[in-house]
This record gives sequence, C-alpha cells and structure tokens, in this order.
Amino acid sequence: MPSRLKELKLPWIILSLLVLFVAGWLFSADSSEQVAPVVSPAPRSAPSNSSGEVTLEGTLACLPRKDPRGPHTMECAYGVKTTSGDYYALDTIAYPDDTIWQLPTDAPVRVSGKVTPLDKVSDVRLKTYNILGVIQVTSIEKR
Repeated sequence: MPSRLKELKLPWIILSLLVLFVAGWLFSADSSEQVAPVVSPAPRSAPSNSSGEVTLEGTLACLPRKDPRGPHTMECAYGVKTTSGDYYALDTIAYPDDTIWQLPTDAPVRVSGKVTPLDKVSDVRLKTYNILGVIQVTSIEKR
C-alpha cells in the first residue's frame, strides 16, 4: 500500500511544480516589460479676450501626439508652439497667404486669430494631438 500511495503522489507533485514554474515564468515575463504610463499635463485653458481675437508668439512646429507610443509617420501636422510651451493647431483655410508654409519648422512667428478650445473642436483627428486648441488664422508673420 505505501508504494501505491507514492505512485499517486508523484504525478501530483510534478504537476504542482510545473504549475508553479509556469506561473513564475508568466509573472517575470510580465514584469520585465513594464511600460511607462502616458502622463497628460494638467489641463490648461486657451487664451481669449472679449473680441475672441488673440495674438500668440512662438515657433512653427509639428504638433506632438498625446500618446507617443502610437504609430509614427513622417507627416507633420503644423501648428505653433508658444513661448510658454503650449501647442495650437493652425486653421489657415480663410487665410489667403500661403507663403508661411515655406518657412521651416522652428521659424519664429507671431500668429493672430480666434482660438477654439480643444473641447469645442469637432474634428476628432485634432484630438490626437497635445494641443490647447485651434487658431483660425487672420494674420501670421515671421518675427
């Protein structure tokens, strides 16, 4: 009878060790691939005044994505990075002068127009960028 009992225990011991080994392997594989969380900055509001027109100074820039882990392409969504470090998309559809797009990114500019805060923007594609809003450009000039 004791040998029969040993025969029954051995498969259970082997199975238990195998389960512990697999669980340990899964735990260590999961913890070695720690991904840093995406931290969004504290929400800031877009500038405005009673007329709705603002003038911002900064540089032309490619807009940064909210999630830097997402897919990257070679395209550049143009915007302006203000001297305070905030980004705005530029809506130049109603602006007749397209010579501004001949300037390189990082060119110092002064942009005037009406700001639409990001939460009021209907184009969902713009919500993938880390911007405060969209400026409907009425004037843009190199500084």
